[in-house]
Amino acid sequence: MIQLELPLTKPDAVLMERDQILRYRLIVLRKGVELEQMGMKKRGRSCAAIAKEELGLPKNTKRADLIAALNALIEVFKN
Repeated sequence: MIQLELPLTKPDAVLMERDQILRYRLIVLRKGVELEQMGMKKRGRSCAAIAKEELGLPKNTKRADLIAALNALIEVFKN
């Protein structure tokens, strides 16, 4: 049997604060938009649609502009 070490087993890898959780969620949304931009598909609502709704951007916003907006917001939570 193969045992894998999970990266979240380290004590400092647990997200406890609200800002850390929100930042991680934005990072996941950004990666989802990047994957959709490359052609990957999923069922249900797209990551781009979810991110546009949360950021209050119009539906015709390009994915590159959406990624730039997510990057700027992630930088705000970084500090």
